[in-house]
Amino acid sequence: VRGLPTSYLLDRQGRIVSADIGARDWSGKAARQVVERLLAEQ
Repeated sequence: VRGLPTSYLLDRQGRIVSADIGARDWSGKAARQVVERLLAEQ
């Protein structure tokens, strides 16, 4: 069985607010901007 890495970001209620299929560099600037934007919406 083959699969792709999938990452989900959840809000405090456990709802998916972002889903990314494939490898992602979570230490990079783009990933940080996504997380900061989602936190600002809360």
